[in-house]
Amino acid sequence: TSSEGRHSVRISGVSTIDFRAGFSRKPTLDFKMTSSRPVQGIATYILLNTTGLSHPARADRLELVSITGGVIKTLPVRYYPNTGKGSPLTGTIWNITEFVPPKEAFFLRVTGYDKDGFLFQRVSNAPKVVMHPTTPGYYLQRGTISCQVDSLIPFTLRFTREGKSLGVDQLFRESAYASWELAQVTLKDEGFYECIAISSAGTGRARTFLDVSVLQSPKMYISPLEPSTVQFNLTWHRGGVDARLDPRRRPLANLSLEIHSVGTDDAGWYECVATNEGGVSTERIYLIVQ
Repeated sequence: TSSEGRHSVRISGVSTIDFRAGFSRKPTLDFKMTSSRPVQGIATYILLNTTGLSHPARADRLELVSITGGVIKTLPVRYYPNTGKGSPLTGTIWNITEFVPPKEAFFLRVTGYDKDGFLFQRVSNAPKVVMHPTTPGYYLQRGTISCQVDSLIPFTLRFTREGKSLGVDQLFRESAYASWELAQVTLKDEGFYECIAISSAGTGRARTFLDVSVLQSPKMYISPLEPSTVQFNLTWHRGGVDARLDPRRRPLANLSLEIHSVGTDDAGWYECVATNEGGVSTERIYLIVQ
């Protein structure tokens, strides 16, 4: 093809090559012994696992890249002893020379050659966001929506519900644990909440479902509304029968009705019936159990 004017060409493709990195103060082959970020100023090893590479493809070097794109440090990549060549699916473990993490935030960039000898580069991914699938909430109690973000570079964190932001955005320099507080949980608060972390490397997100339930109170008291200076007899009724027929319910000396092990079946109308030589007076109270 030909063109007389100025133009640019963009080539896009899809590749399975990727990597995972973990930081440790001692050499290790176990990612469980690594952390998602290094400790500033302390000698650190990197455990690198590359996937999508078929022999003789190889990773050549690892670069620490500043958030402005400049290379801070270049580290050679070598096979970790006795790990073999690995496979494209399970990946290959690489050993990175010991280094001291810089004071500034940085990306990780892996550079190498694929099986056909072509150069490839991969940059550390967007922030990783983790939330529990379900978060318990208790009616009229304080509630907390928790979110954990792993990131080597600064990011902005935002909590949302049904696409609407909650509160103000928070800025973090690196991996952090954050939460959205609910002063008093109600049934309207039940639903999905999302935690979004945005950095120059991309956006990570996760969500949780706030499941609201009611703490069953061991006891509940229902009291008559008005006291009286005249001697009288008082009884409590539920559904037209004496409330005392249920062993969980009993009247107290202060004329209140005590209910043990309150459940949703206890919801409904209660009648307080007072009688004396002047006649009968009745008050109704509706008990709500959620």
